[in-house]
Amino acid sequence: MATRLEFKLQVLVILLLALFSGELRCIFAQVNEVFLQRIHTSPTTSCYNHDRRGESVTHCFFLCTAIFGRFHTFSRHVSTKECLCCKDPPAPETYERSQWNSFALDCPKEFIEYENDTVRTCLLAELTPRNYSDAVSHCQAKKGDLIRLDSTEKYQMLQDVVADQLNEEGFQADVWIQARRDQTYTWRFHDGALFPHFCPMSATNDSEETHLRYSSMSSDCYDINPQDPCPFVCELQMITFG
Repeated sequence: MATRLEFKLQVLVILLLALFSGELRCIFAQVNEVFLQRIHTSPTTSCYNHDRRGESVTHCFFLCTAIFGRFHTFSRHVSTKECLCCKDPPAPETYERSQWNSFALDCPKEFIEYENDTVRTCLLAELTPRNYSDAVSHCQAKKGDLIRLDSTEKYQMLQDVVADQLNEEGFQADVWIQARRDQTYTWRFHDGALFPHFCPMSATNDSEETHLRYSSMSSDCYDINPQDPCPFVCELQMITFG
């Protein structure tokens, strides 16, 4: 598993190679998918607008690093290639989210970082019970979303965060996760992508039970009425190590 020092050394080596090779575009394209994962937020007018255009997402990352050294988030416009660097967590959104690809470097306050060899993410277990819609709104207000179980590693992290942050409070917790059933009885994430069954399913397919919870007692996911309140886990995806 790469350490933070190793990550910084990787970035330095890549930047030096780019400077001496003269092939910036090629190198940026090669490393673009190695380090980065998107977060569900958009920049604001308080973020620094870099004069140069980013040839890739990674190029924007290097431009922001040259300005601040350490920063919270950065974004790249899908059409203009404009780069915005946010030293602090973005304030309420002022740009159209669909026009920006945004990324973050560090877990914000309250969130706890979980990582392994392939996945790095920030998770926050909320004890206050809310219905599904309110839980989603709460997570999105923190620039994230309900946890997205899109890998076996993420399923293990969910088990860990429930054990670490909820079960230690003295009760077995069922928590909302990101998934809802469409009219064809297909489970999907909020962006419409198919929900892969990394979490064992225990669904009744009742017409009113259209959203999913994770049960810490049985370690499976089951369908439930979205109006029923329960705790939940928010996720903010971060940059990963190569």
